[in-house]
Amino acid sequence: MFETERLRLRALEEEDFVAFAAWWNDPELMALQSTHALKPAAAAGVRKLFQAWADDSALFVTIVEKRGGETIGSCNLWGGDAKNRDYQIAIVLRRESWSQGLGTETLRLIVRHAFREMGVHRLSLKVTAENERAIRAYRAAGFEVEGRLRQSYLRDGAWRVELIMGHLGEGL
Repeated sequence: MFETERLRLRALEEEDFVAFAAWWNDPELMALQSTHALKPAAAAGVRKLFQAWADDSALFVTIVEKRGGETIGSCNLWGGDAKNRDYQIAIVLRRESWSQGLGTETLRLIVRHAFREMGVHRLSLKVTAENERAIRAYRAAGFEVEGRLRQSYLRDGAWRVELIMGHLGEGL
């Protein structure tokens, strides 16, 4: 149902939890992915986290490379506001899949589906200002910076900035 040239996006399956747990403890990934305090996570905790995301999302997909069939990440729409048709979007990719355009490829497919099939009016997200790779992918998928949250979170002893980005589906 959800395929790009290089990727298959599918429902969460039991074997995905092994892959998620393997790279969820990558400190570089976590520093870019989350503003929470960095701490090791047991496989059971990672399973519980991803299952909760899947259960609470309007759409949750596991990202799998067609060639090789490896699970490389997830993407979800969550926090929906039914009246205003406004949702948050989140994506996470394992480090080995960075800088290959796979995030952009995933985002374009999910964004198009959200606007054309789900009737979403607006998508938004927060991203750490240091995550330049993600910001490029979001821009390539049609998101624009709408604001800055100064001193939003503490990382490595310094206060950091988060960006708020949004997409209104124009041009799709």
